[in-house]
Amino acid sequence: MPQTLRTHLRPTRMNTMNAFAKPLTLCLALLLFTAAAAAQYAPAGNELPDNTQTTAPSAIHSLHAHAGHNHAPMTRQEHQEFAKQVDLDAFRKLAVFDGGRVKILDTLAREQLTSIYGKSRWQDYTWDTADEEDPRDRKKLKYDPVFTYLDIVFHASYYADKPILYVEVLPFREKLLANLPEDDQEKWKQLGRISWMMFANPAVQSVYQGPETNQTEIKGRNQLFGSADAFVNAGQRLLMISPPPGQENWAHIAIPVEQHDEVILPASTTVRQAQLSDLWVQLQNAWSHGDAEAVNSLLEIIALQLPAQNPSTYPAEYRLSLEHVYNITGKFTIGYWLYAIATVAMILALGTGRKTLLTLGVSMLLLGFLAHAASFAIRAILSGRWAIHNQYESFIAISLFAVFVGMILMFTKKIWVFGAASAALGAIALMVANLWAIPSNEVGQVAAILGTSRILYVHVNMVLVSYSLIALSFFVSLSYLYAHYVKSKEAMNFVAAGTGNMDAAAGDSKLPGRKKLLADLDQAQLTLMQLAFWLLGVGILLGAYWADHSWGRWWAWDPKETWALITWIVYLIAIHVRFGVRDRGLVTAWLSVVGFIIMLWCYKGVNLLLPGLHAYA
Repeated sequence: MPQTLRTHLRPTRMNTMNAFAKPLTLCLALLLFTAAAAAQYAPAGNELPDNTQTTAPSAIHSLHAHAGHNHAPMTRQEHQEFAKQVDLDAFRKLAVFDGGRVKILDTLAREQLTSIYGKSRWQDYTWDTADEEDPRDRKKLKYDPVFTYLDIVFHASYYADKPILYVEVLPFREKLLANLPEDDQEKWKQLGRISWMMFANPAVQSVYQGPETNQTEIKGRNQLFGSADAFVNAGQRLLMISPPPGQENWAHIAIPVEQHDEVILPASTTVRQAQLSDLWVQLQNAWSHGDAEAVNSLLEIIALQLPAQNPSTYPAEYRLSLEHVYNITGKFTIGYWLYAIATVAMILALGTGRKTLLTLGVSMLLLGFLAHAASFAIRAILSGRWAIHNQYESFIAISLFAVFVGMILMFTKKIWVFGAASAALGAIALMVANLWAIPSNEVGQVAAILGTSRILYVHVNMVLVSYSLIALSFFVSLSYLYAHYVKSKEAMNFVAAGTGNMDAAAGDSKLPGRKKLLADLDQAQLTLMQLAFWLLGVGILLGAYWADHSWGRWWAWDPKETWALITWIVYLIAIHVRFGVRDRGLVTAWLSVVGFIIMLWCYKGVNLLLPGLHAYA
């Protein structure tokens, strides 16, 4: 984006700017809609990581002169028909360098739409009735992420009056809409977004660039700025030409090939020997006119030419396809359905003693684990590292380790409550990962400090494994508390089955005594808590050892350090207080619950609310 336009879009920063740039005028916004796509082709320059900076020739800025798409946008029906006819199967898996790594265009499109729209799939709204004022009458037309991304690049004017810019903070959204008629306010408020035309309105700009009053409003402004910035700069990220051998910088697809360093097509290439930049302009023309036949032909030619530019540095086909599978499966977090089925089946099996339900539950647990493991493994391949370096990755890893340990204990000890606890933990973990906006959920670069030492690497892994065992022991302790407080035959049947006596639970043999059942369940929770205690303790010591060598001190009472120590002390108490209390199992179970809550605070809450040296983890 030109610096002058960025100045108009940027919101004020508290205590850093004393004045705003002039408001974005309506005329500038309208010019943006007709020329945005062409003006976006220059590489992002300083916006990109150092190793991806590319100087765009001045010819890139004049592409709009050849675009020939200064005409009225498509109607909604024409747009929908065009979207149905465009074939993006080959194009979506093309490689692009963005955010410090090579990804596929499908990934880039999903990430950019999330930044612009708040979701990875854009939904156009239409209404069943002539009265378009009632949001309850609206119908959603969902579009392919790659189509929408390219549509924004080539045909941004279509979105001039569409709800495209995400405004998450409701009070700030209400403030932006205050000058609209009351009926329109309600309609747009429920959509959760505003259009470019609304954003360019002087009244909205006066609110957007007005004085900041509170942190909520600051958050809303920054989020809207990010949305608008991503929309305007969508085309700048298309670094799709792999570097020649011995070089690292990817080139923008709109830069003429002769301006690259000796980019030569192989002699065996039979596709049309046209400049990619010229093909890109032709694609823009065809796209903006809604010529699906020409678009498909050009997409096919470009999809063949791009890998052929520098084949020795272009990513392998299997890796690109693997990332596509990762995307369409929702990062394999769809496995939570398998875990959920396993949880229900195993709980019913433990309650009724039916072995067929147990078989179903164990089978679903194994399938869920395979999907879970696939998510972890593919992410490791795509990132080129052991995928535990940020909050999303550690969340997936913790739950995966917990399920793995639970299944091992279930099969070796025939204690089925381990399996039920593992399934419940896996279902909740993957559901949260799939539905909540956990930071760093996209594959990307990590904090450089995490790759500086093998000791640090072992420290992180041991702490995460201990957290997984703490989570698993929590679910086993819930079973103990249920059996302790619900003194019924059904509860005892549940415990009997959970500790391996399915026949007794089904009434085929004598039910063991209540004390024996609770003692078996107590032993199960204690086993996990002891493992967690030792692993967390060693992990803390390794972290202190690394801190001494790197920062010159063993301990600094950093919030993460402090709460990790508190968590360890809770389990120290839980394990040793058993020798001085009457009801060991009950005390241990409640301390397990307390320890789990403190662990969650240490793992997640500290990162979000307390600044410290571990904020990246």
